[in-house]
Amino acid sequence: MPMRHTLYLLLPLLVLLAACNNDDALPSVADDRSFENDTQLIQRADRARMYGTDTTRVTVDEYVDYACPDCADFHVERMDSLRTQFVDTGQFNFVVRFYPIPRLMRGFHAAEAALCAGAFGGRAAFEGMQDRLLREQDQWRQLHNPQAQFVSYADDLNLPIDVFLDCLDRSATAPLILGDLQLAAQAQVEGTPTFVYNVPGPYAGVVSFYGNQPMARFQEALMVAWGALEEDSDQETVTETDALQQGTPSSSL
Repeated sequence: MPMRHTLYLLLPLLVLLAACNNDDALPSVADDRSFENDTQLIQRADRARMYGTDTTRVTVDEYVDYACPDCADFHVERMDSLRTQFVDTGQFNFVVRFYPIPRLMRGFHAAEAALCAGAFGGRAAFEGMQDRLLREQDQWRQLHNPQAQFVSYADDLNLPIDVFLDCLDRSATAPLILGDLQLAAQAQVEGTPTFVYNVPGPYAGVVSFYGNQPMARFQEALMVAWGALEEDSDQETVTETDALQQGTPSSSL
């Protein structure tokens, strides 16, 4: 299924953030202060955290907090298996979404670091930053200001440090995180990691579960999602049959 891009939920907020930018920007990144460039930056960051194709009809959203130990355990123990077994085989798409604990803004800033990395280095940089953030939680989670640690990771990933820092300082990717929080509220997410299965039609959030679960749990949830797709397909068939019996072209419904 087409994966939801949070940018389109947040254009008013993006306009406000662009209008509030400071005028004392560094000359080397001044062009990125424009609304158009910030829009492109957010689009690149959004794409970097999405895995799969638009032809796959099931999408799993993982709601993660990079400061969450259970999220780190899942990433280390199961993420590679999940991608190999389900994403690479086209059984479902996968999107990393953010649900940082409000009282621990370090998780919010870590999410910004991953998205900024993705904006300037693509999916490989997003994955590299995410991997360091989760595997090395103890090195930054307790810091009052972990930005220097994030910059060190960015440097290791060969990212352009001036624009990466500018992205962090301006919270340029914050609209994506705020959009994720809106989606999390709709899906009734209460903790991390939470996995929400979405399919087209009225079945968004058809099934969800929480925690560092084995691959069998993902397969069980996938079967439920496929069942919802079959139910939707059956309903469409009934609708088309009724329309034909009534002499009404289904395309006019």
